[in-house]
Amino acid sequence: MSKIIFILYILFSFQPQCREEIFVNGIEELPVITNMQNMPESLIYFDTNKGRFVQSKIVGNQSISQIKDFYDNILPNLGWEKIDKNKFSRKSELMEIRYYKYNKDSIAEFNIKPK
Repeated sequence: MSKIIFILYILFSFQPQCREEIFVNGIEELPVITNMQNMPESLIYFDTNKGRFVQSKIVGNQSISQIKDFYDNILPNLGWEKIDKNKFSRKSELMEIRYYKYNKDSIAEFNIKPK
């Protein structure tokens, strides 16, 4: 009996830690990079007959270059085409991402508007 308890203990204590997927507020298909979190008070969302206007920010302790590399790599997989530095296009929308530091935190600001 003690062997079974020991084996169960070993099995459960070494389970990989799964991170729940978190998405950028207002942009439900865009994941938040590790060590960053949404700034809920930053969300501005308008839906019009021409398309949506979204502004949302994430904050955390990743370097700006890591954040930029992450989104430069993931956005094409989500259908966004890079059209300029920090600017992307998908269907009838344009997205611009601003990266900056505030105190010791890095911030990424996502802005989506209709074409």
